[in-house]
Amino acid sequence: MSLTLDIVRDALKGVMDPEINKPLLELNMIDDIEISGQDVSLTVYLTTPACPLKEKIRTDVEQALQSISGIGAINIKVDARNLGSKNQSQEQIAPGVKNF
Repeated sequence: MSLTLDIVRDALKGVMDPEINKPLLELNMIDDIEISGQDVSLTVYLTTPACPLKEKIRTDVEQALQSISGIGAINIKVDARNLGSKNQSQEQIAPGVKNF
């Protein structure tokens, strides 16, 4: 069976953020999914690099991927980014102002 993005996303759909109990995919915390044969690489984006649950989230993602029959190597990068849009909220407060 050939590994596809749909198969990977289906395996990951049950992985929840342990603090707010919502799926990581729904929260846009998983991105950059790349498939090469049966190998998978992806990035898990946290809201802060000092996330105390970083290892639990990484382990949960890895276990979900290991449930895929015939999965090869799994490469999970953990990074941090602001998942909200600062620029959008600033524009609503003071249109045209770039810096506060």
